[in-house]
Amino acid sequence: MGARLPGERAGPRRQGEGASPRTYGQKVVGGFRFHDVRATFDTNLERAGVSETRRKALMGNSLSGMDKHYIRLKDDDLRQASDQYTAWIDAQTASVTQTVPQEAARG
Repeated sequence: MGARLPGERAGPRRQGEGASPRTYGQKVVGGFRFHDVRATFDTNLERAGVSETRRKALMGNSLSGMDKHYIRLKDDDLRQASDQYTAWIDAQTASVTQTVPQEAARG
């Protein structure tokens, strides 16, 4: 099975094992649920210093409270947040030198 986040199960819970209807039957690819990818993306946006308002917008979440009345993000705001995230990811992976031979990648 693929790599998992700490505390994550290898696959979706079966009904009767305490699974909520929201997690039962979720597609698991390589040991990850779509929610795992979203959670990792949101966590990394936070680590990159992207503001909560911009994180919500990039994640497709709606603003709450008074934010939804007063905050108006433009495309440039989201591009800047995306560039900030990209720069952070680039800095995190700058020292990675591991490569995968093409024969192994196909198999």
